Amino acid sequence: MSFLDQIYELSLGAMVEVELKDVSLKGEFSLLRHGPGKNPDLDIIQLERPTELPSGKQRNGTVSLPVKDVINLHVRNYNIFKKQRDFDDNQPASSPVSQSSKGSKTAKNIGASKSASKKGKRSQDMKDLEPVEIMLRTYVVKEEPKLKLLLKLLKEVDVCGMAFEGQNIGRHGVVAWLVLTAGKTLIPIDLDTLSEKMPNLWKVLEKDLLGNPKLVKIMHDSRPAADYLQHAHGINMVNVFDTKVADALVSFDQNKTTPINQLNALSDCLEIHNRRIPVEEIEFLRKHEAQDFSTTSPMLKKPLPPPEYLKLCALKVKHLVPLRENLMKRLMEKLDRCTEAHMDSYRDQSKETYSAMSKDTKYLSEELYQTLADDLGQLII
Repeated sequence: MSFLDQIYELSLGAMVEVELKDVSLKGEFSLLRHGPGKNPDLDIIQLERPTELPSGKQRNGTVSLPVKDVINLHVRNYNIFKKQRDFDDNQPASSPVSQSSKGSKTAKNIGASKSASKKGKRSQDMKDLEPVEIMLRTYVVKEEPKLKLLLKLLKEVDVCGMAFEGQNIGRHGVVAWLVLTAGKTLIPIDLDTLSEKMPNLWKVLEKDLLGNPKLVKIMHDSRPAADYLQHAHGINMVNVFDTKVADALVSFDQNKTTPINQLNALSDCLEIHNRRIPVEEIEFLRKHEAQDFSTTSPMLKKPLPPPEYLKLCALKVKHLVPLRENLMKRLMEKLDRCTEAHMDSYRDQSKETYSAMSKDTKYLSEELYQTLADDLGQLII
């Protein structure tokens, strides 16, 4: 395969080294096409914050390179779960990445470093996943080997966004897709197709995903999915972070004089807590949140939902990881206030009062009691 053919077959997000006449650049790949088919005279390669080789100098922003100017291209990493270098509240949270001029090296994951041989094997495995590029780098999982590969790769991350799609999700509804996001990758899992090929599908998902206590599953309103899983498959999800509940806690803390009587939709939460998200995405979500999918749903169409609804699937999970990060910061503010009050109960006292209080470590000070009452004393009705 020529390097030109390779350019048009690469998936969004691959780490590549591009040779030009005067310089070589290494960065994360994307391709802008100006029409159907291959058009090297007009099509553009984009590299995100590329590194110049061999100097190692990093360029800021996105660099655009005409395909016609490329002399050669080398793929260095296909890893769909590549960690991001910086946190941006419009992108999922991540760990730092260490880069070298002779290849890319993924960030050290929890408790394990990856050998060169494992990285090489994983890069080869990426070629077995079917890319469908819609908004995010997307891999549709319909075969048992691909599902096993996905579950293996999920061990490299500690959080993922998750949503179930179908019709009237719950004990009386139909679930067709389990949609995950990790890093910049969208993974729609075709539950109908897989269940026909894998009688033990739900046992596998329970063991490695839904019931895995080491993986945080981020959802916005986990109630319908929890009801479906319990009544249809006897599965209880564990380690779920529900952004709808977290938003209610944060809103409750901010509006002590106004009791909360309703929960925010995902579009509202994103508008409040992830302010860098494009307005068009918020409005697109809001438009579809008003639709009723209880009797008929485009999510049931195969092999994929219509593009508009696949985009909706992506937006439902795309921002869940950074949304959790932002909500966690707000929730930790409450703990910080209580901790400050707890420390003040000793350090702000006179010598005599301190001597008496320090003898009873179980004593609940007035300072901490009052802070707890301020933070937790209202009811959510």
